[in-house]
Amino acid sequence: MAEAVNALYIEDDAGLAFLLSDSLADADISITHAPNGHAGMELFHEETFDVVLVDHEMPGLSGIDVIQQMQFTDNPPPIIMVTGSGNERVAVRAMQVGASDYVVKDVSMGYIELLPRVMHQVLDQRRLEIEHERARQLLETEKLKTELIRDFIEKASHEFRTPISVIQTACYMIGRIDDPQKRQYYLNRIQDKSEGITKLVDNLVLLMKLDARYDLTLQSIYLRDIIDATVETLSQSYQDKYINIVVDNQTPKTKVVGDIDLLRRAIREVLDNACRYSYDESTVNMTVTGDAHTVSIVVEDNGIGIAEENLPKIFDRFYRVDEAHSTQGFGLGLSIASRIIDLTCGDITVQSELGVGTTVTLELPSNIMSLA
Repeated sequence: MAEAVNALYIEDDAGLAFLLSDSLADADISITHAPNGHAGMELFHEETFDVVLVDHEMPGLSGIDVIQQMQFTDNPPPIIMVTGSGNERVAVRAMQVGASDYVVKDVSMGYIELLPRVMHQVLDQRRLEIEHERARQLLETEKLKTELIRDFIEKASHEFRTPISVIQTACYMIGRIDDPQKRQYYLNRIQDKSEGITKLVDNLVLLMKLDARYDLTLQSIYLRDIIDATVETLSQSYQDKYINIVVDNQTPKTKVVGDIDLLRRAIREVLDNACRYSYDESTVNMTVTGDAHTVSIVVEDNGIGIAEENLPKIFDRFYRVDEAHSTQGFGLGLSIASRIIDLTCGDITVQSELGVGTTVTLELPSNIMSLA
């Protein structure tokens, strides 16, 4: 059984409109009549129709004008031009500007019997087009997933392969040397690389959870507590580089909305990234400002910076500014931070200049209503 069809009929002849509406009632097609093009466009924007029938010759807006205007809307329904005998040229023009089909009025009114079939044909064609587009999008999505998985495996395997190779070499050397100091050196190498692999696995697991829309526990958090603890920890971690972390918290009593553990992780990753790529004996500045809706955290370093063409890659997984991999890390820190901020309904942006430094700005909601 065919589904009910809701049609808009734009026709200046009220008698023909009534006749058509009465004739199509048995075909489960309901007709909404508009007496001219302007009224038809108003109804078109106010209601949803499965199909539109448009007469050609009308005062004001012609049928061609109506069809052209409907093309400026998102995903307009199929349109059928209804034209008088001898106006086939107009019908072809209607098809060129967006009509799906046309019927020609005849004196015997046979076109009224023809219309239900034409309407169902254009609706079936539209359904096929929609299904085809969905299938195409699904195929594109699967291709993208395959490419992402392949790229991820290649990059992840490289990150695993390097420390495993070091561990294998260290094990080989330990079995062939007797010097206690050298053996301890290789044991330390094994320990260091093992911890690195564990950290990499933990990061990948976290990213997987974040991709699956990690179940955040959103609450109001005093930002100062997170920042103070993070700065203290990283200052100790980078004391051998003599990195000075300076915090200018202009809103010390401000709260932000987020998951405390994940938010702490995001801020740490951004600050750690700034310290890692800063020169020895340099300063990393963090400035905190805010209002009733948003808190901004700006982390600015004077480190190696990022070339303009590489900025779009900065949040890609495994991407490193230091392509030679002379600095520690896996290139996942900013990816993790970006995903956490995104899940918190915040924003993260990066500005940088090669050889000058980098500025990362975090925008966080300071009110639970900001997440609505």
